[in-house]
Amino acid sequence: MNFFMNLFGQGSTGPQPESYEINGQEYHELNLIAEGGYGFIWRAIETKTKKFCVIKKIICQSKEAIQQAQLELDLHRQLQHPNIVKCYNGVIKFNKKLNQTIAYMVLELCEGGTLIDLLKRYNEKRLSEQQVLLVLKQLVQAIKYLHTQKPPITHRDLKVENVLLHNKVFKICDFGSASTEKIDLNQSNKQQISQYEENFAKQTTEIYRPPEMTDLYSKYEINEKVDIWMLGCILYTMCFYNPPFQESSKLAIVEASYIIPKDNKYSQKMIDLIGIMLQPNPKNRASIFEIEEILKNYETLKQIQSKNEQEDDFGEFQSGDQKSQEQQQQKTMQYDDSLI
Repeated sequence: MNFFMNLFGQGSTGPQPESYEINGQEYHELNLIAEGGYGFIWRAIETKTKKFCVIKKIICQSKEAIQQAQLELDLHRQLQHPNIVKCYNGVIKFNKKLNQTIAYMVLELCEGGTLIDLLKRYNEKRLSEQQVLLVLKQLVQAIKYLHTQKPPITHRDLKVENVLLHNKVFKICDFGSASTEKIDLNQSNKQQISQYEENFAKQTTEIYRPPEMTDLYSKYEINEKVDIWMLGCILYTMCFYNPPFQESSKLAIVEASYIIPKDNKYSQKMIDLIGIMLQPNPKNRASIFEIEEILKNYETLKQIQSKNEQEDDFGEFQSGDQKSQEQQQQKTMQYDDSLI
């Protein structure tokens, strides 16, 4: 089945729009954008300012779900970056009408749709290499921002559905799976590993899940490199219009066994860029800082090699620990949006 056939339908006639107050501000729902098993995404308006927004409503059916929603709300509200969807307001409270505890998150409305919508518009001619790089550079800035927080934040559910477009700027959304936790599976027993497997099955998307989350008995550390693998899957999808492991087995993911279509229009550097992200061993996977450096010098680079091909290639790159968060935030990226 084609990847794009699996999307949520829009404009469902199920739930009816509501009006309510969140932290002293009144909101009115306008139309349903999407719905899932435990939540709804509404286009809404803040009635006093007449400002349009999105309201994400999560149905919390357990104490664990309430805690998870609170973590998402607290984390998202602190994030301030041009390539991350803004969270303006939010609360978790009991809805008498629905007889449910609901988490309400007031988010930035992105009128340009998702990255999938963009790919559909370019379905016939596909994105050029420069257009792919334009999107990738912006996603890298968002991920770098997350990875330079103290402690670093890992998104853990990066995928084309979670990239939105607003005023020609690409933004990452949905922090329901985000975490600051690093997991050393060498220190975990079978019961703990089983619990991690259950959590990852609930909170991450299978075809984007990296080897260390797919086979926990490989005992690779689970850290920010999860996002790099997922970014590699997004990059592959932008080029070839299907995720690299859509029809693949667990073994294919664990071994990073994917196919580059013949007669594609992309350079070997682009293929290699995908390759340094889709490394099965997280230690051999490029960091977000290394990817940023490659993109800065992309036009002049003759080739891109993975760490296990040439161990010293990335030795001179500056790590996140070597740069202060303040320096990271002072850097601004100039977007050439004429391509899209």
